[in-house]
Parts: sequence; C-alpha cells; structure tokens
Amino acid sequence: MKNIIILLILVLFPIVGFSSIDEYKTDVYFANGIDTDEGNVTANTLLLENSIKEKFYKNSAIEMNKYIAKVAESYNHTDNIVLDFWESILWRYKDFRCR
Repeated sequence: MKNIIILLILVLFPIVGFSSIDEYKTDVYFANGIDTDEGNVTANTLLLENSIKEKFYKNSAIEMNKYIAKVAESYNHTDNIVLDFWESILWRYKDFRCR
C-alpha cells in the first residue's frame, strides 16, 4: 500500500506541482438579469467577448488571450419576472441596510 501511494505521488506531482495559474490574467463573467433564459445568456456572453476583442484588442483573440483567461457565463436561474423582480428588491434592501 505504501508503495502505491509513493507511486501516485511521483506520477501526480509533476502534473499538479508544475501547473501554473497566471495571476496577470483576468476572468470575465457575464451575469444575467431578470427574466433571462439560458440561451440568451450564452448569446450575450459571446457578444461580450466579441465586444471586448473589438474595443480593446482590435479583433485579435491572440492579443486578448495575453490578458484575459476566459469569458464565461454565470447563470442565475429565473423563475418568472415577478419573482425575479421581488428577489432583486429583497437583495437591494439587504445591501442598502448593510451600508
């Protein structure tokens, strides 16, 4: 058993130990608003990514990848417009109360 653990450590260490996280890169997340379905969130995430490329990196994905690690979606489940609106009011009230 001891030999198996040592073997796993020797095999996995190079994979885990030398993997690097580039702290100079930024992750960009698109968060959806009220009453937005998943299809629209995905489309809007792509629009955001293209807009970042156009505005800051002159349509060059290679140049953008030097500074931005990924552009991804952060989907907030929607129930319906009334419940989403009510949830927003409650969150706003909570934020206001904490200041």
